[in-house]
Amino acid sequence: MKAFKRTRIRVIGQETGQTYLLDLEASERGSFNVVEILLPKRTVIKKPKVSEQPDLVELSRYASQQIFSPRRIIKKDDRFNEVQLSKGKTKRLYRGGDVVIEPYRSWRAGDLYVTAVRVFNNSVYPIDLDFRMIRGQTAWKSAVFQHARITQKGSRADSTFMYLVSARPFHEVNYEEAIH
Repeated sequence: MKAFKRTRIRVIGQETGQTYLLDLEASERGSFNVVEILLPKRTVIKKPKVSEQPDLVELSRYASQQIFSPRRIIKKDDRFNEVQLSKGKTKRLYRGGDVVIEPYRSWRAGDLYVTAVRVFNNSVYPIDLDFRMIRGQTAWKSAVFQHARITQKGSRADSTFMYLVSARPFHEVNYEEAIH
């Protein structure tokens, strides 16, 4: 027998087509033992039935993936339909004059809507975003920031996204409540 250093080989199961990686090594004094590989019985795992109404986390995750994931890895989810969105920047959705919001894209899934809005810093100071500063608290079922801090205007990280979930389309939500 000839010795060889640890080598990784790929074995493909004849019945299943599944790939297995094996690390093999031989020494000069080796042995002539037969190597037998036993695999557990293959069990079929049934996927749980996808509910028609995604939860709040799924809604926000879906919106984020639609914006940031490469197109080649985005999976089609028939529960979501993109809806028309009126564009135009506003300073009214977030309290304080230093943050500007621009609606970006919106989707409907069942009875809920998720809207991705771009959040811009309009000041020379970094801003720590605060959920309590979002207007329309009673209208939003959830609000998620992609990043909790945006740097000063003109810098590389001066904007982020916020995902808002509501029971009505974005343009119908009265987020201008309690404007002071």
